[in-house]
Amino acid sequence: MTSQAHIRPDERGIISDLGLKLTGSRPDTDARLESCIVNILRRMGLLGLTTLSSYLTRVSMNESERAHLVSALTIHHTTWFRESIHFDRLRTHATHFAAGQKSRSAPFTVLSAGSSTGEEAYSIGLVLEDVRKNFPHFDYRIEGWDVDPISVQTAARAIYPDVSLSSIPKPFHRFMLKGSAQTQGLVTLDASIRERCHFKSRSLTDAFDPIQNPYQIIFCRNVLIYFKPEQVKSIIKHLMTNLDSQGLLILGHSEAIEAKEFGLEGLANSCYSLPASAQTSTAKVRLVGGKLPNLKYSHPDIILIGSSTGGTDALERMLKDMPSNTPPIVVVQHIAQPFAKSFAERLATVARLSLGSAEDRGILKPNHLYMAFDDYHIGIRRQGHSFVIATSQEPPMHSVRPAVDHLFLSAARYIDCERMLVCILTGMGKDGAQGMRALREKGAMTMTQDQKSSVVYGMPAEAVALGASQFSGTPEELRNMILRVLNLPRSDSNRAS
Repeated sequence: MTSQAHIRPDERGIISDLGLKLTGSRPDTDARLESCIVNILRRMGLLGLTTLSSYLTRVSMNESERAHLVSALTIHHTTWFRESIHFDRLRTHATHFAAGQKSRSAPFTVLSAGSSTGEEAYSIGLVLEDVRKNFPHFDYRIEGWDVDPISVQTAARAIYPDVSLSSIPKPFHRFMLKGSAQTQGLVTLDASIRERCHFKSRSLTDAFDPIQNPYQIIFCRNVLIYFKPEQVKSIIKHLMTNLDSQGLLILGHSEAIEAKEFGLEGLANSCYSLPASAQTSTAKVRLVGGKLPNLKYSHPDIILIGSSTGGTDALERMLKDMPSNTPPIVVVQHIAQPFAKSFAERLATVARLSLGSAEDRGILKPNHLYMAFDDYHIGIRRQGHSFVIATSQEPPMHSVRPAVDHLFLSAARYIDCERMLVCILTGMGKDGAQGMRALREKGAMTMTQDQKSSVVYGMPAEAVALGASQFSGTPEELRNMILRVLNLPRSDSNRAS
């Protein structure tokens, strides 16, 4: 019998150390470490190797396999035109730059730091190519850096499945080339864009000297969340030394910095400008948005929460002793069915709320907690000025029922979301991330548990990666945010009773 590839429990620490050594970021959560182990086991299986020591021997003798190991230890998540408002900022900045040029001169330079497989860099290229069509003397250069050499190779090839077109705004489709015959089902970009995009394998934790022509814009989005605070400070400091004095630093929506301590001006949506006199020697980095996002919010009419592994404790910490003006709270907690009702009863007691019935079409009441007790989805919809429960036997989502995404998407489909507060707590997988993004796009206030306090930073990480979360923190910090929002005036229009 042929032995299967395996990694012993006592070798997990080796994987963690390799992550820090090769990528600059240690897989410091169980979910991240497990993902790395699965990736390495897949490589071992392809090579017919059964032990970690034999695989690492192969890596030491083969530079190309070392690249595959780095790839296995790297978090891969990127999409076209992710956090689209940043591309509006890019267009405006590039257009002003082009309009100020009287003749062809140095190109407009952009860095995509943490470029993964290239979708972000090429999204930038599509916008800048459109600007170039309007200003013939305008030229640009895009650099993409990523620690994973396999991802860098993918980016340099610039060949993607044609389903990518659905994520690319239609005005840019004229720069996309569809394959035929042997390349049927694939797309690439116009050569004018590809030749202006340059990729290299480089870690953001490596020090680098100031360059001769600083970048007009640096994109460093949804990357910093994987590093420790002291590493983040160093990364930001190095990036700033290569930013033009009139340039922009663009971070992910969940990655906020204290602008004043950088000598920066915050421009909203995690965009920052660097005055010529800015000092970059010190920085206080805050990876979570501690400010109440967007003062248009009023007292919420409903609170929706999703959680999984570790969520029972997090829920109790976040909802302990809720005030008397609490709106209906609907929770989806992944939990074994025999324990669902007893946990709901305990949580309601801890929160000092009444436990409501999850029966179909039941009207949701203030100061009540609602959960599914059995194998069915729960959603919500409006009935007049009230919210009602809507149960469903639709198939599981993400292999679970009830699913957080079912609840969130039901709210996004039927309900004006601006008076809604939505939260994802610790849990494995990605349930709830898509629904939270849909709700945020419709005006809901969104927040997630942070990595340090999560038992498994899976579901919150997915939401953060999609740009769906406006605020991240410990259960206690999330509780404080909820209490702040509950103290806001209640909206007068279309209020749920």
